[in-house]
Amino acid sequence: MRVTASDADDPQTDNAALGYSIVGDGRGIFRIDPVTGEIRTVGVGLDRENISVYNLTLQVADLSGEGLSTTATAVIFIDDINDNAPEFIATEFTVEVSEDMVGSEIGHISVVDKDQPGTPNWLVDYTIIDGNDHGLFSIKTEPETNRGILLVEKGLDYEKADKHILTIEVKNKEAVSLGAPQALRSSAKVIVTVTDVNEAPRFVEDPRKLNVPEGLTAGSFLTVYTATDPDTKQQQNIR
Repeated sequence: MRVTASDADDPQTDNAALGYSIVGDGRGIFRIDPVTGEIRTVGVGLDRENISVYNLTLQVADLSGEGLSTTATAVIFIDDINDNAPEFIATEFTVEVSEDMVGSEIGHISVVDKDQPGTPNWLVDYTIIDGNDHGLFSIKTEPETNRGILLVEKGLDYEKADKHILTIEVKNKEAVSLGAPQALRSSAKVIVTVTDVNEAPRFVEDPRKLNVPEGLTAGSFLTVYTATDPDTKQQQNIR
């Protein structure tokens, strides 16, 4: 960045020899060339997550910086880079769902990312990397909050499995910059507890076909038609 100033005095005299300086809020991070007005960083130290805007008070004076002076402000905005990986707010989350909630949202999980909200450096993608072999669950990102929304994709069966343990991984949509610190919690466990729903009994055969000879007397035995109750973990009578 370069700033310029003009002086109405005779350019051949020291009265028009201008000198530039930073007189406020440089914080030791910026310097200005006294002759050219070019502003540069002194060294490594810019961090948008700590300070996103610098307001530098610049001074220009004739007599090579020793004479009459005036000031102006240079506003420097620090652009974001992806130097912060997302991290889960906890290593474990718990969700409870009834076995009949197919196609429903069943819970949310959250991460923190210090990069600029709403940018690809901040937005994340969630992936279920373990515990979902049968594709019972899926997860999507809520772009306004960066939360992960967990959904049930297929019917759950309390009698077969009353608990599912999922491992979920999170990454930014944009690759993290080289040299960025590693995330301490880039994956988390989600324990899904399935609750029972009373299900109707089912006939073993439906339909059941019988061959019956003609001429049977009233009350003759034909067959036994059996039914089962899917709620095997409950003691219930079928009538």
